[in-house]
Amino acid sequence: MSGIPKKRAKILALVETDPDTMMAVMDGHGEGDLDHKLMRLTVGIGQLAALLNDAGWTKAHLRKIFGFTTGWLVALGTKRTTDDVLNRISAERDRQQELVISGKLHFNCSYYRVAPKRKLRVLVEELGEVAQECDLLEQSNAGKRPIHSPALIQDELTQVAAVAVAWLEALEAPGGAATIPKGAS
Repeated sequence: MSGIPKKRAKILALVETDPDTMMAVMDGHGEGDLDHKLMRLTVGIGQLAALLNDAGWTKAHLRKIFGFTTGWLVALGTKRTTDDVLNRISAERDRQQELVISGKLHFNCSYYRVAPKRKLRVLVEELGEVAQECDLLEQSNAGKRPIHSPALIQDELTQVAAVAVAWLEALEAPGGAATIPKGAS
């Protein structure tokens, strides 16, 4: 657990923000239902895709996606703090790396040699999982499905934020420090 504050500081440095700023990103967007929030996140990812090969544009939009996602996570949580959310995101980044080490994944988005369009597919796939969990929760609330937990939406949002952080790591890597293993591109 002693590595968490250091990792939290690394995440905050990557996104160039602080917890208050993250919550400010959510202000004005915290109102409304899940569909409204999901549309806002989708628009952010769509804007990222518009100029995918422009590193400055990509960084700016990844930071916005991270801020909005983190704010949504805090808003969803009962007694969940920004620190709790950042710790979850850090743990998810560790999990992503462990999946690469174990061979279950061939890369993660922190590898600078992975093409931006491929990283975008990973981010969109995670967005799809958020959408699926929102749909299942809505059906559950309407009595059309067994009880479904908002915690599953939190899990998927954590993965969206962790992918954004990983991608930012690749963009910030000096000289491509986060290299992809040979043959995994």
